[in-house]
Amino acid sequence: MKNFAKPILHARRLLLVSAAASLALANLAQAKPQFQSLTIDYETSGIATVGQPYPVTIVFSHVASTPPVKVSFSADQGLRLGNAGPRTLQPGKSAITVTAIPSANGLMYVNVFTRQGTAGTANSVPVQVGPAAPVKQTDGAAKSGFGSRGIKEMPIR
Repeated sequence: MKNFAKPILHARRLLLVSAAASLALANLAQAKPQFQSLTIDYETSGIATVGQPYPVTIVFSHVASTPPVKVSFSADQGLRLGNAGPRTLQPGKSAITVTAIPSANGLMYVNVFTRQGTAGTANSVPVQVGPAAPVKQTDGAAKSGFGSRGIKEMPIR
């Protein structure tokens, strides 16, 4: 299971001129710990095939009850999502499996958006469709070029 980094919210010291600004900052400080505890993991298996449904399971842990956490999904061009409408997560731990149906080979992403009150996150789950793109090979030797710059030669395919 892979884990996304937790969102980090930073607070800065501000010179508050009014009581309203002080109250707004206090409300933000109360909401922040709840949202920071939310963790998002995902599970995929194998390599997706063009035209075939491919399950992507997203697991939400430490979901706070107030304010409710809402989640929505989108996908890169070339990847269609089934059963991926917006949802409200239950407190505690929730798992959602979305079906990705690719129409082309390559690396594509299922995007996961969460919103809790005014705070939100965006994460992307990689979906490899077909064989991975070839990695460019070099001989590792840098040749001297213009001035003192090193040039690495790479084969052309």
